[in-house]
Amino acid sequence: MAASKPIEVAVVGAGPAGCVLAHRLAAGGAGVALFDPSHPREKVCAGGIGARAREMFPELEELVPLGRQGTGLRLVGPSGGMLQVSGEGKTFAIDRLILDRFLLDRAIAAGAEWHALKVTDIRRSTDGFTLVAGNRSWPVRVLVGADGVFSLVRKTFLGHIPKRHRAFGAHVLVDRLDPPSALLKFFGDRRGYAWVFNRRDRSSVGVGLPDSHRRDWREILARFFAEQAPGRPLPRLLAWSLPQASGRDFFKLPTGGDDWLLIGDAAGHVDPLTGEGIWYAMWDGCLAAEAILAGQPSFYENSWRDAYLERFELHLRFASLLERGRLLDLLFALGRFPAVGSRLFSLIGGK
Repeated sequence: MAASKPIEVAVVGAGPAGCVLAHRLAAGGAGVALFDPSHPREKVCAGGIGARAREMFPELEELVPLGRQGTGLRLVGPSGGMLQVSGEGKTFAIDRLILDRFLLDRAIAAGAEWHALKVTDIRRSTDGFTLVAGNRSWPVRVLVGADGVFSLVRKTFLGHIPKRHRAFGAHVLVDRLDPPSALLKFFGDRRGYAWVFNRRDRSSVGVGLPDSHRRDWREILARFFAEQAPGRPLPRLLAWSLPQASGRDFFKLPTGGDDWLLIGDAAGHVDPLTGEGIWYAMWDGCLAAEAILAGQPSFYENSWRDAYLERFELHLRFASLLERGRLLDLLFALGRFPAVGSRLFSLIGGK
């Protein structure tokens, strides 16, 4: 096996979390390398970029012409009642392939290395780690796992995310349906929802469900698609696993140490209520970069908790409402009052 030059920071995974981290580290003068053979690529994702992400990452404005903007949501309750929710914050939806390529290109332009290789082994060494990918190995001082729900880095230190803290998403991509705004339909007998998000030229029509309720996902998605696109044949289905905490105990698990970190989906940092992950992944990249550039990677643990753990715990409590159809219908009725409707928009991804 060929030995390669040492790497100061190795980031396994080149999605939004890993690429934002690599960009910030490279721009800050650190040596950083990304390892991922699959990015950039499309995945099961509504592709929504919320107002808060746009404020925190103004570079995303370059992508607005490549997506489609929206200013609100249509929420459909278990009994079929519809609520149009508007808000001050503006969102847009975009193909994940475009977003991921944009962020990877920015990281490389800032000086990050990119190895289109799959990491197959991680070994402890006297001064860090040895990373094995392909037929090569790299000495690494700091290791970051940004490699998704089934993260090898997470498995190395903690084991995989337990099944009860995982969710399941599936969608189809079709020629744009062109409804007036994004749509979320809640089931009432289980957590999760169905969605329609419009991108520039096509729409993502999908469902997100707890892993424990995924058994009939094909039928659920087929029925929802028929409602939204009557007469159209059902396109090829794409499915994906993602993290989604089902209890506060999940957030007690560590997400790093003195020389290793987990960010984005690998850390399980997906909103327990909405399933939003892009913003938190990019935010994690920033927080991890600050800690590493300060020479204290372990600071990241407190940083993300201070930043949004309270929000996650609040949304976890709200998520239990999704299994209570009558209560959810009542909430939708109250949502017709402007103050309540504005709060709903904020919870589900507005400003």
